[in-house]
Amino acid sequence: VRFDAREGGGAHALTEWLAGYPALGEALQACALRFVVNLPEESLRDAPRLCFELQEAFWFYTDYLYEGRPHELPRLNQQNFCKLMLESSALLSSIYQSKRERQQLFDSWREYMRSVPLLGAIILNERLDKCLMVQPWRGDKWTYPRGKINEGETEADCAVREVWEETGVDVTGRVSLQDYAAADVYGSGCPVKLFIVPGVAENVACAPNTRREISKIGWVNLARLP
Repeated sequence: VRFDAREGGGAHALTEWLAGYPALGEALQACALRFVVNLPEESLRDAPRLCFELQEAFWFYTDYLYEGRPHELPRLNQQNFCKLMLESSALLSSIYQSKRERQQLFDSWREYMRSVPLLGAIILNERLDKCLMVQPWRGDKWTYPRGKINEGETEADCAVREVWEETGVDVTGRVSLQDYAAADVYGSGCPVKLFIVPGVAENVACAPNTRREISKIGWVNLARLP
């Protein structure tokens, strides 16, 4: 490993990255062609819309480009990847020309993400004494399947999608809008709503439908929860 930017180190300029990883320029260009160049002008200048696309580009880079060439490409975290995209893309660098403008873009994105609700489900077994929980790809804490709601998506549809993506369990038609637990995430104030879905068989097939997001899925006794 020549440089690992997963923990947020990010002082390296684009030229320094390219000097260490000549194939990086080609990879960034592939991401720009797939996710950026066809965006309308208003989306390029709108922080949430642009950063959503950059997030998709980051996952594509991590899951497909880096995974296939780990000795030729750097392992980037999302912040460093987005900075490199803004620097390397002629289209984006013409709009976000200075470090201050790029930082303002990221600040606006973070502020927006704090306001976007997390939706998911508390999936209970038939005896109502266990719930289905997941562990993230990097981490060992159990949590409920949940995620950010997409633009134009209903709360119920978001919960169904997140449960299916993270566990492979289909709860379509089983989400009651009246049965939920709600709170704000400690520290960020991000709202979270978890719909209560009882009566799921413990032998239901489970497997994540996303790459490198979920490491474990399991039934946890309610008595063990804090």
